[in-house]
Amino acid sequence: VKTLPANFDFGQAWQTWGRIGDMEFGSNMPMRPFMRFLMFSVGGISRKDAPLLQVVYPATYKRYATELWKRAKLISIMDRFLDDYDVLLCPVHTTAAFKHIPPNGYFGPYSLYKKGMAVDGQLVNYWTANASYTCTFNLTGHPVAVMPIGQTEDGLPIGVQVVGKRWHDMELLQVVGQLDEIVKAYKRPPGF
Repeated sequence: VKTLPANFDFGQAWQTWGRIGDMEFGSNMPMRPFMRFLMFSVGGISRKDAPLLQVVYPATYKRYATELWKRAKLISIMDRFLDDYDVLLCPVHTTAAFKHIPPNGYFGPYSLYKKGMAVDGQLVNYWTANASYTCTFNLTGHPVAVMPIGQTEDGLPIGVQVVGKRWHDMELLQVVGQLDEIVKAYKRPPGF
């Protein structure tokens, strides 16, 4: 069955993940308030095409609590969706395996990439291309197992995320084992 959770806003999930991460990571940065304000102001140019990259200024307890509330709502929607299914299958990445792209520079702790990645013939922001499928479940806390499902014509691996119900990790691993028996896509690397 091809379906997605009703009312689950992936764009909001990306932003919520970014904001929570920024407030948790940023709270440990030995950064002066002016530098944080500068990251917020000037960094908007870099963030406009990457909803995952967020800088919250000023980072207050109320803003943090608001993002945690949004996270709880997204968790609840995903939990209700998975009540009707054993697992959710979704991509790991927007493309098959690719060579690492070094950053063009850094803005504070954040890596900056000027060049996007080609996804279906269009350039997509590096952060969006790399983390949009995985950060959703990092945010909600649903267990995920990644397994190969095939290869490209060039022999590059293609994976799938198998997402399970929260607190049902062992059941998820059983499903992954069953899928692996059907798909048989794992190829032992030469020399191992």
